Amino acid sequence: MIFNELGFIFLFLPLCFFVFSISKKAVRKYILIAFSFMFYGFAGVEHLFVLIASVIWVSVCIDFGGGEVQPSRLRVFMATLFPISALVFFKYTNFILSHFSFIEFAAISNDFNLFSNVILPAGISFFTFQLIGYCVDRRTKLIRKVNFSDLMLFISFFPQLVAGPIARFSELSKPIENLTNFSLSWQKFNEFLIYFTFGLFLKVVCADTLGHSLEQFKQSPSDLGFYGLGFLTFGYSFQIYFDFFGYSLCAIGLGKLFGFELTVNFINPYSALNPKDFWRRWHVSLSRFIRDYLYIPLGGNQKYARNLFLVFLICGLWHGAGHSFLIWGFFHFLLVSGYSVFSVQWDKQHRLVQTTVNFCLVSIGWLFFVFPINDLLIAFSSLKLSDGGMLPTLENILLLVVFGAFAFKFKIEEVCLLINSQNESLRLISGVGIGLVFFICLLFMSESGTFIYFRF
Repeated sequence: MIFNELGFIFLFLPLCFFVFSISKKAVRKYILIAFSFMFYGFAGVEHLFVLIASVIWVSVCIDFGGGEVQPSRLRVFMATLFPISALVFFKYTNFILSHFSFIEFAAISNDFNLFSNVILPAGISFFTFQLIGYCVDRRTKLIRKVNFSDLMLFISFFPQLVAGPIARFSELSKPIENLTNFSLSWQKFNEFLIYFTFGLFLKVVCADTLGHSLEQFKQSPSDLGFYGLGFLTFGYSFQIYFDFFGYSLCAIGLGKLFGFELTVNFINPYSALNPKDFWRRWHVSLSRFIRDYLYIPLGGNQKYARNLFLVFLICGLWHGAGHSFLIWGFFHFLLVSGYSVFSVQWDKQHRLVQTTVNFCLVSIGWLFFVFPINDLLIAFSSLKLSDGGMLPTLENILLLVVFGAFAFKFKIEEVCLLINSQNESLRLISGVGIGLVFFICLLFMSESGTFIYFRF
């Protein structure tokens, strides 16, 4: 089940909120857990089993019999062993084994293969990171022992389960504790409507419309040429941004409906002045997680180049099992480390120049998400075409320009200020506008697909 389905919007979500609202306050936590299981279970019962088993394993290893005592390193190691092993099996086994020449996969066989035919549980990278964070935070005494049900809700809470934001238990512990006293205010309900509606708009109207216009360009890497590759580069850059930003806005909005304030995941990343600034704005929860649980424990700036390399290597692998993702990580390592070396010269340039160059470099990097390495090399070799290659239509160009301007200028916080304004006329106009946006989303819903980051 996904947010951009009519079944979720008009059946699952209203039913969940209705049951949550009328239930005894003492069982609200269990209501959310049950509906979260239902939400995730639509992806497959085996996926739900992996999720539940991972939480049980971590809880037993970290909290069972330990009281408030700080868990030992051995407990933390054992606790993270199962979820990490599950992640490696489902996401990386085929990639790893394919590098051993003595293992052959029956490419023409229709028989099930344990390694090559398993289906990646949706969001396994996200909830694995949250479990790791929980274990480390218990070890460092940032949080104390928690109830099993609290831990289960923290991991399984359906708005952020599949694609984040990657939360920490210390951030959600109070909302979980306050569920018994939670009462939805009109302001929070308005914010839910704004975040969820505009999240849907970014996904089903912006991202998916761009995605449909890019399909023919993705299918013919040898025919792209200068114009086709240029349109694909910037078109996909906006598509993946709208797609993931849209999901994050929906998740934040849904969280508000139940009293949770999920972390902001995007801060106008394409307005960043340099590669380092970009990673402070793009997928903020992942950047923060890697900084706090990997970069700093490795020594931080004391061994800057080594640690930065490892960080982006792991960041690339986190996004997917393949050489393209590894090279994408190395590409961003070069960007960030290169900026560190030439920051004085870079920062002297006009802000518009800095933003433009940085956006172009980041957009080129997204091509590693579009093509396997061989196809990407073919795409770059197509630049030699004398006729310039595939030409985007005028409609496609206008689409890119309009959505591009929207990507740089849109700020959800400004919309919230309008709808919560003391000016009654502004509130009325804003309310009508949000209703119109939601209606437009419904018109595009049948053409909408799954979220790009679900495969991560």
